Amino acid sequence: MRALAALCLTGLVWAQEQPGEKAKPQARPKVGLALAGGSALGFAHIGVLDWLEQHRIPVDYIAGTSMGGLVGGMYATGVSARALHTFLESVDWDKALLAAAPFRQLHFRRKEDKRDFPTQLEFGLKGGPKLPSALSPGHGVGLVLSRFTANYSDVASFDDLPIPFRSVAADLNEGAQVIFDRGDLFTALRATMAIPGVFAPVRRGEQVLVDGGVLNNLPVDVVRGMGADIVIAVPLHASLPKRNGEYGLIDVVNRSIDLMILANERRSMREAQIVITPDINGVISTEYNRAPDLIKRGYDAAQREAAKLERLTLLEDEYRAWRAERREKRHSNDVKPEFVAVEGLTKPLARNLEQRLKGVIDGKLDRGRLDMELTRLTGLGRYQAARYRFIERDNRPGLMVSVQEKAYGPPFLNTVIELDGASSQNIQFGIGGRITFMDVTTPGSEFRTDFGVGPRDYLTAEYFHRIRSSKLFVAPRAFLTQRSFDLISGGEPFTRATATEMGMGFDGGYAAGRFTEFRLGYQFSQISNRSTIASPEFPRVKGNVSQIRARFVHEGQDSPVLPTQGIRVAANANWILSAPGANEQFPMASVDFRWAHRLRPAWVVQTNVAGGASISGTNYFSPFFLGGAFHLAALARDQMIGSNYYFSEAALLRRVREQPTSFLGRVFIITGFEVGKAFYKGQSAQPFVDGTLGVISETGIGVIYLGGAFGERGERKVFFRLGRYF
Repeated sequence: MRALAALCLTGLVWAQEQPGEKAKPQARPKVGLALAGGSALGFAHIGVLDWLEQHRIPVDYIAGTSMGGLVGGMYATGVSARALHTFLESVDWDKALLAAAPFRQLHFRRKEDKRDFPTQLEFGLKGGPKLPSALSPGHGVGLVLSRFTANYSDVASFDDLPIPFRSVAADLNEGAQVIFDRGDLFTALRATMAIPGVFAPVRRGEQVLVDGGVLNNLPVDVVRGMGADIVIAVPLHASLPKRNGEYGLIDVVNRSIDLMILANERRSMREAQIVITPDINGVISTEYNRAPDLIKRGYDAAQREAAKLERLTLLEDEYRAWRAERREKRHSNDVKPEFVAVEGLTKPLARNLEQRLKGVIDGKLDRGRLDMELTRLTGLGRYQAARYRFIERDNRPGLMVSVQEKAYGPPFLNTVIELDGASSQNIQFGIGGRITFMDVTTPGSEFRTDFGVGPRDYLTAEYFHRIRSSKLFVAPRAFLTQRSFDLISGGEPFTRATATEMGMGFDGGYAAGRFTEFRLGYQFSQISNRSTIASPEFPRVKGNVSQIRARFVHEGQDSPVLPTQGIRVAANANWILSAPGANEQFPMASVDFRWAHRLRPAWVVQTNVAGGASISGTNYFSPFFLGGAFHLAALARDQMIGSNYYFSEAALLRRVREQPTSFLGRVFIITGFEVGKAFYKGQSAQPFVDGTLGVISETGIGVIYLGGAFGERGERKVFFRLGRYF
């Protein structure tokens, strides 16, 4: 009715003629569009825009919140709905929404952190223990925004965009709505998308800005304030389906937020002349893979309001003129930067990044490579996000890269909780942590200390010193470890054993970036084996061990928890100079090879081949253990001990859930076949064989593995593991 009344009044104005004057054509009513927030549900806005374009309905003003702000802001730069559709559908949203850089893009030492502590939570110790302000720093989303906003980094007024635009955020300090109408378009879009707890807030002066949906999820009043005569509103929470049954903790929180936004949107809808309500039933706000379906739902929703909307249709000549005027205001996206500048880094790192980015701007700007280089920068662990924009200096176009350091560290604390249990065994509990100090004495150098209590108690410290910012390093270290386990006879534990080692070492080596590290060094330690009942397989011994050791690691897989592609190799070679009970020097070596390959989108095959040998005449030195989840699961934990071992596993995984950005992450059904044996010189090397079947998931607190195993001699185990994978 409001739309009809507005059109009728406009028609009367057009028809009026003042005495003695010739009738003058009056301007058409200005149309404004208000787009609601709703994460992935906001893809429906693209379908609405597509329908409006096809029916020659102009959008003179546009305002949005959260995903509505993202879609509205991009559309305001002059791109068509179809181009926006193509771009947003091409974005890998799983990567864009990750809490950190993809595993393959992490620096080698950060990969070690993720493998040893596979959790999403990272504590900062700068100024006292604290968590980050959100699960994701927003780096991936920032790169998506940079694609559209790099040319609009300093707009005098958002009224100067091809379509006048506003975005809405909320200031946590003042508890007030903030409307972006000028300045940096990137900041305006990044702030309106800062979903509390999901994306880190945006700081602007004294303001701490989060998603505007907290206060105004459907900014009809903002569009009206821009000068719109007729406002078209597109809500995404206009109704909620009724629910029955019990509510869990997460259900209560989610439902409460939905109700708050529903009330928010309903107030705004009453102020709009036309309301387009996409049907979003059956879709949740994190399903970014359903973009085509949501876009169609938005288009269909606009079609249902065709009778009201088509009154705003322009003649072809009028619409062509409107689009031409909009095109004239577009900033060219075909910029060829002649130089690179970096802000937010130390001078050595800035110079290094500028040098690497010279190849990115050589000729046509390679945005894909630029995104990759900036993501690798965040993979160093110290920086939470990086973005880029175009600038001009001395009449020369350039590329400015802005890097944001993590506000809560360094130092950083990574933690892990471990639970390991199986039928007929006690559940073992452990906790561990790693504190990392970065850029100690020189850029790229680190001091880190590890600690843990549980089945394995440990305290280690290492200073990793990078020599003159090169790939060469030295690493003095000290350690204390104690491992407790049951000795098994006839399938039953008969005594508790403990192996303790304390010592220090000095390594030198070559760290080849993200994938490979080689070390060579000397280690001196004291070992002590003890048990309540003497056993020939684990004799009581105490003495010193000195050795020269070499280690090579290639970390080429795409995940530390559930890899679907790539190879990992870890090889150790030791020359034992002295050891308890040994009359001569002897070598010891081990290798662990892992390979993963995606057969189809939902199917993955994994293999693990490992082995080790200690060529000595003594059983006092017992470095190898087998038994338990991931290493002959049908046996008790650490049931097999020896100075030699071999192990092989082939596993087939079937994905049943693929949401790496959520707490549960990816979930697979896994079935495996294992073969292996740990043994001493003179003992039988006949393999033990078993099969496994279970469900495994990567979660925010580490891997969760629930399954069963069946051994060749009738062994049966149901097991559960939380924490580390291997």
